[in-house]
Amino acid sequence: PPVPGRAMASAQKQRIIGGCWAAIATGGGVMFYRRHRDFEERVPCVRSALQDLESRALLGPGPLKVGSWPRQGFVDNGAGAMRASFVARSPEGHALHVLVAARREAKLQEAWEAKEDEEEAEESGWKYYWLRPWELKRWAGDKVRGFRQIFSSDSSEDQSQENPAGWNLETLVVMPPGNVSEPQVLMGDPLSLPEYEALCLRRDAGSKDDRSRRRLRIVLGLAMIGATMAGCARVAKSLRVSKSYGFVRKAVLADRSVQAVLGPSANIQTSKGTFTANYINARLQVVGASGAVADVAVAATRQGSQEPWQVAMARMSV
Repeated sequence: PPVPGRAMASAQKQRIIGGCWAAIATGGGVMFYRRHRDFEERVPCVRSALQDLESRALLGPGPLKVGSWPRQGFVDNGAGAMRASFVARSPEGHALHVLVAARREAKLQEAWEAKEDEEEAEESGWKYYWLRPWELKRWAGDKVRGFRQIFSSDSSEDQSQENPAGWNLETLVVMPPGNVSEPQVLMGDPLSLPEYEALCLRRDAGSKDDRSRRRLRIVLGLAMIGATMAGCARVAKSLRVSKSYGFVRKAVLADRSVQAVLGPSANIQTSKGTFTANYINARLQVVGASGAVADVAVAATRQGSQEPWQVAMARMSV
């Protein structure tokens, strides 16, 4: 039989780890959903671009909507500029890939910079809230309201009714989705858009040639496949361990000798040892309802995963 390995994590620890991963995945999903949902509010030039395309009737009459993917937006408040890359869709199903850039009006930009300077001049940190405790209450209330808005379908109702005034379109380029060889410049200089140079001209400074890109995609694909296989192997191992541990737990708690010493409502406090598909060498600490503690050692083997377990040794010490 194999030599006993490292200490086996308890079932409670596994549940905690699984809960942490579930919480991380849920938090990431919520953040992605909120960012995806509030795309038009975060990047007001998107709405302005849709209104311009509706007035040109490039996709026919009717209101245009933003497609589900892609939705990429960049806002630089310090420079008073923003740009976006998205797909505009008509009610009939027609679509255009849109690249747009906008700039904030000079007066509004000056007002924004002046406001930022005033805020930087004020006290910040805990000293600020220590001198103004009512501000801490307002800050906490804003955070709570913002968290509630994540799950609210009309969280941006007020913002959605606002006119994106103060931002003037500078550049507007459209092209058929998936066909970057036929861009149509409707406004401004497209060379000011990094997305235009990357998609249509393929000369962005950070990009590689086609061969390098292909190699990079291959490497990333292999890394993703390796990570997926490792994750699947980890899940399969966890399932095998849980089955072996489940057999030991059920057998020990149902044993008459254990129930005679610790009572019928005993529980396993800790578990250590080796748990594989065909071999078990476990050391358990069992606690009864009255507080009595017993150490149980169990060794069992079997020929195959479908065969019954053969207990080679079972010993209890109180």
